[in-house]
Amino acid sequence: MTRKCVLIVDDSRTAREVLKKKLITYDVDIDSVESAGTAVDYLVKKLPDAIFMDFEMPGMDGYQTLRVLKSNARTSKIPVMMYTSREEGLTVSQARALGAVGVLPKLMGKEEVQSAMEQLNLLTAHESTEVVLDQVEDFDVESSATHEVSEGGTGKEASIKSAESVRNHDQTRKRIARMLAHQHRLINQEFQVTSQETQQNLLQRFDDVEGKLSEARLMLDKKAGRLSNGGLLVLLLFFGALLYWTIGKESNLKQIKYASQLSALEQERGRLADQVNMLEQLTARQESLASQQVLPLNMENAQDNKALVRALEWAMNREGAFAYNHVPFGDKRVSWLSQVLEHLTAAGFQGTLSLRAHMGNYCLQRGAQELLHLADAETKMSECIFSRDISATDGVQTIVQTIGFSNYLDTAPSLVDGAIEVEVGLSGYDDPVAPYTNPYLVENAGMWNKVAALNQHISVTLTKFQ
Repeated sequence: MTRKCVLIVDDSRTAREVLKKKLITYDVDIDSVESAGTAVDYLVKKLPDAIFMDFEMPGMDGYQTLRVLKSNARTSKIPVMMYTSREEGLTVSQARALGAVGVLPKLMGKEEVQSAMEQLNLLTAHESTEVVLDQVEDFDVESSATHEVSEGGTGKEASIKSAESVRNHDQTRKRIARMLAHQHRLINQEFQVTSQETQQNLLQRFDDVEGKLSEARLMLDKKAGRLSNGGLLVLLLFFGALLYWTIGKESNLKQIKYASQLSALEQERGRLADQVNMLEQLTARQESLASQQVLPLNMENAQDNKALVRALEWAMNREGAFAYNHVPFGDKRVSWLSQVLEHLTAAGFQGTLSLRAHMGNYCLQRGAQELLHLADAETKMSECIFSRDISATDGVQTIVQTIGFSNYLDTAPSLVDGAIEVEVGLSGYDDPVAPYTNPYLVENAGMWNKVAALNQHISVTLTKFQ
């Protein structure tokens, strides 16, 4: 908090120094001047919180100076305490009529200085508290002394002393009450001053920040105005390159993420391409032989038969896929099996036709009536319910073959005569055709279910009888 300032106006240097020594014990700054004219010049530059002024000075005396101060709006509110060395000097009422707070003798004591500081509102809260404590201690000492005298005197003297003690007690109590009230006023004043100073500091800082922001905006606008077309082009190219790099990086991450799946699919595609070429060659050869009315392939053409069987095996594996929640060996599969047996019989194949159903481990989610269905493509993997973890009560198909398919196996001519045997089995989820990636590395259910669909498949194996 800012220290308060006191101005001493006295033509006597000695008097100024004596008063300054008495005031220096208080938490105030002290300035002094030697005349009323100098005081007026001082007040033009600086306003003190209070003035101690001698009444009798050469030139313009205290009375005239006080009238000048009170007639000026700038200095009219400064409290002034007059003092004089003449016993017949100003009375308190006269001084107050002139606008002064009060009048002190030049040879003022400690208590008079203390009282003047209180009247001029120059004491801090701490100093006011010390004054009250001193008064209380003085009262205790005085009361104790009076009590001792009362005990040692006569009855009449005791009564007189007792009355004086009561009167002194009342006076001291009133004095303490006044001191406490004054202390309360000082605390409020200091709080108000501190609040005002804090508010002013905050407003000043706010204004400074606003000024700096305005300067920054102005500089930015100027720089933007100087930016040439070439500069704009460079800026656009930079952001374009940055965007291209970001997109490319994201694409590379996705490619790495699914590298294992893509690698497996590429290998499968290469193998299938080789088999397609071989099948086309064999088909062309068979058509050529048929046009020449050559008998169907038989054991005499063993090498050609072997190649044709391999091609048929490949073709059957190509057609082995079946949809989610469908029976792998259903009624629709009967027509397919009938054509397969005709081709094998025509090729002179004798052996075992092994059909094994592989199940795709799909990502599922619950729908109406809590039944499971294929999850939406954007479903997170953490929300998946996998096919291998469910049971028939979840509404998922668990039948391997229908009655119609089973009846066909019992009645097909090529199977009845024993030339070809058909074995039907279920591999389930343990022998996937296409490898699965770690679910934590897959982006969503759509990507996962594409691999699961590749594994929803019937594998075909042809084994000749020995």
